Amino acid sequence: MSDVSISQYIKIRGEISSDTLLFSDDKAELLGLADSKISAISGNVLKATLRPKSCNFMAIVPETGTEIGPYFLGSGSLYSSFDTFSDAIGGAKANEFKWRSYGDGMGAWGRMITNGQNLKPIAKLGDKGTSDFFDVAGADFDANQQLGFTHQFIIPLQGESVTDNTFSAQIENVLATLSGNASNGGVIIGDKKGKYGVISTIASLEEYQDQALVLLNEWLSRPTGSDNSVNRATLKSGFNACFRANHALGGVEGSMELTLPNGQTTTVKGDDDLRLWLSLRCIQGDNSREGSAATVGFFIGITSACMRPTRNVAGMITDNGMPTEWEVLPFEDDDTYNMTYYSGTKDQWNEFMYQDIGNMTMKDYRVYVKKTLKAINLPLN
Repeated sequence: MSDVSISQYIKIRGEISSDTLLFSDDKAELLGLADSKISAISGNVLKATLRPKSCNFMAIVPETGTEIGPYFLGSGSLYSSFDTFSDAIGGAKANEFKWRSYGDGMGAWGRMITNGQNLKPIAKLGDKGTSDFFDVAGADFDANQQLGFTHQFIIPLQGESVTDNTFSAQIENVLATLSGNASNGGVIIGDKKGKYGVISTIASLEEYQDQALVLLNEWLSRPTGSDNSVNRATLKSGFNACFRANHALGGVEGSMELTLPNGQTTTVKGDDDLRLWLSLRCIQGDNSREGSAATVGFFIGITSACMRPTRNVAGMITDNGMPTEWEVLPFEDDDTYNMTYYSGTKDQWNEFMYQDIGNMTMKDYRVYVKKTLKAINLPLN
């Protein structure tokens, strides 16, 4: 069976959205089928992902005044638009295609597409549980984390070390397994002067592993001389990184090609590669009290690359207000990791118009998930 990319399904979805001859029932069913194919690779939409209305302009009806209708429900009821029709039946929308979670709802990618809303505590049952279990958005993050694992630590006396032969070994197994797919360097990302951006560049997954385990050990033992307030803030927010990642078995031809609303085609400027997102963070409790329990998680996400309209000295290169040239987000730029450009206000998103290229393939998904889960579950000595 030949491989297929998200981008190919996105283009099909756009054709369905723009077809004026389809009955509304058929359109809703076909859009739902297209979305199910896309979600099989890229995961679900998180409930906390509010903006933008579409993370890929090819997936929706072009905003050119085109009317799509008429809109009838089976009973003969008339709706003013396909949008109100789809709301009534709970179907996919022709003018909406939000960021996908890529199964990383709790991780660094989930933070990008929810503007940091995934930092809520995970759902916890019992007398000491939090209200987040009853908050659909709060539970949604945990339910949409596919690759990752957690460990509960008991905070020791200050200066004492914690013997851990499980959590750190799982991290080492996962990163060793993925090192061959992400050998082109990465960035540590985090809070930086009031916004989110690049803290430092990093050469390898092994270097990230070394820094992560040192941070975890210092956070647990709180030795004299370490800055516990900084370590606590880092682990609460997440020690996050992003790496360039190769396609598991090669990309799919045409995945970097775009069909513009004016009918012209163009190719996204930049490399056809993926993104590996890593996050080490404390998701329940903290290290403030000796003898207390704290849960730390390690989360892994594999996503497509993202793009933005190309700019020159005059601004975006456009034709009648529509961007005509696109580029892969510059990997080491602060702005590439600014959450507001993914999921902030409408005005914040409009400034750079970040979009999901959708170049991840079905085989990428299957290979990465299989090898990562295998690494997580390797027998520990």
